[in-house]
Amino acid sequence: MLPSVSKYGCEIDANQELIALGVATAGSGFLGGAAGGSLSQSAVNEGAGARSQLSPLVATLLALVTVLFLTPLFTNLPEAVLAGYPGS
Repeated sequence: MLPSVSKYGCEIDANQELIALGVATAGSGFLGGAAGGSLSQSAVNEGAGARSQLSPLVATLLALVTVLFLTPLFTNLPEAVLAGYPGS
């Protein structure tokens, strides 16, 4: 059980979650994006102190700014430095 479920007394309806994920995935197929989310992502947001459902949007905007404007700062880094990053 998620910490936020017991902390806030909420209930998770699995059917509602799966329907929402299916609709988001179908919609992303038309827009060329990817839809996803997980309970672990919610747990990470909770642990980081996120108080709003806008926190994933803020994270997305920060990633977009990094890719668009800060990429030149990473071009001269040796590949060994980048290899240490688990996302590469």
